[in-house]
Amino acid sequence: MRTKSARYVDHAVHPRPGTDGLLALGMAHVLLERRPVDLDRLATIGERVDAYLGLVRATSLDEVARRTDLSRATIEWLALEYFDRKPATILEGVGLQQYTKGHQTCQLIAALGVLSGNVGIPGGGVNMMNWPWRAIRTPQLQAEAARTSPPRTLPVSRLGEALASATDPPVTTAFFMQSNLVNQMPDTPAIKTALSGLEFVICLDQFLTDTAETAHLFLPTTTFLEEEDLVPSYGHHWMQLMQPVARPLGESRSDLSILQGLAERLGFGPGMAGSAGEWIDEASRPLRAAGIGYSALKAAGGRLWPEGQPRVPWANGRFATPSGRFVFPDRFDDEPVLPTADFPLHLIAQATADAMNSQILEADQDDLVIAEVSPIAAERAGVTDGERAALVSPRGRLEVRVAIEPTLRSDTVVVPKGGWYKHGRNMNVLVEPRFTAGTGSAFNQNFVRLESTLKTEPR
Repeated sequence: MRTKSARYVDHAVHPRPGTDGLLALGMAHVLLERRPVDLDRLATIGERVDAYLGLVRATSLDEVARRTDLSRATIEWLALEYFDRKPATILEGVGLQQYTKGHQTCQLIAALGVLSGNVGIPGGGVNMMNWPWRAIRTPQLQAEAARTSPPRTLPVSRLGEALASATDPPVTTAFFMQSNLVNQMPDTPAIKTALSGLEFVICLDQFLTDTAETAHLFLPTTTFLEEEDLVPSYGHHWMQLMQPVARPLGESRSDLSILQGLAERLGFGPGMAGSAGEWIDEASRPLRAAGIGYSALKAAGGRLWPEGQPRVPWANGRFATPSGRFVFPDRFDDEPVLPTADFPLHLIAQATADAMNSQILEADQDDLVIAEVSPIAAERAGVTDGERAALVSPRGRLEVRVAIEPTLRSDTVVVPKGGWYKHGRNMNVLVEPRFTAGTGSAFNQNFVRLESTLKTEPR
């Protein structure tokens, strides 16, 4: 689709959804044939180089063009521009990985960046996002190691099925905080059904979300304007201190305060004692050598760049792998992501500038969710701009209002993510509970058809 960023670019390219990894292979093929790629450097800094180069050379550019729905000339132009205009950076964003083989897409794009010489130079790089969670979770992992019995893990991507099948022993209680899993995970109706069978469901949130609607007990929490907290980096490297600018409203309490009160009732209050600042210090302890801590953040006005964090990652040719070398992908498990005759449209979830995931005011949800389609897709379905219609998948049905977008691909429908189920706006009723290569959800590997509802509506 033509995003807002496309307003500022010289060229916008629209490959078929789910084919970005194949496009990266095709671009690498062009570079090996037409540009002086430094193969000696690749052998020095990388592993599985020969296998990767063999994979690239065996890739048919004509097949890449057919599968990506881009012309061969466009693929060649894109590859050569990327190589010749150093430094060039690739910003992946979130979504490319939300396919069953999405991990391959990220691996192949990263390999293209290294092959082209655009990784390890100022202004270059391949960027998805920066996650400091592993370091921040170190104290939590140490505490978990002291448990007397191992925890049981249920996959949230298939939460309805997991709760229903967990019988040894059965799950009886659910405690939700900092999440809206009923709304955000695939197959929302199945999750609601599974939760309705539990003995006790508790939800901490700021609004009566879809998850809160399933709870026996709802506890109101503070907003980011009313509490002190640590804001780790997200797509950058800055660490930030969140500081309150208003008093908590009504009976709302911070998550920390609620957990501390619960710990007191359960007999381990001292283990959870401490101010928000002290817990921020504890969470940031693994980053202390980098100058990150509560007092340091406070003194700096709330924002710090970790000391020692390089401004240019991997500039020395050393990578965050056991060997210190970049591990090239040595295989491509091809899995064409194609709609069917019955469900001919790729269902794409779009983040919006007006909300973060499902954090949407109820006042903004008084109409049907907007489904953007191309004029061709609308004509095929017999619908017009502004008309009420339905998206139908093998999993479910969602009433929508059609918006015709001329720049959109004809095989794609775009729906904003986060709409609430209780307002009839949740697209996850259409989504199969299917994993990516890890335990993530293959949100973008779902297909629907667009149907007119005029003939079924009362006059």
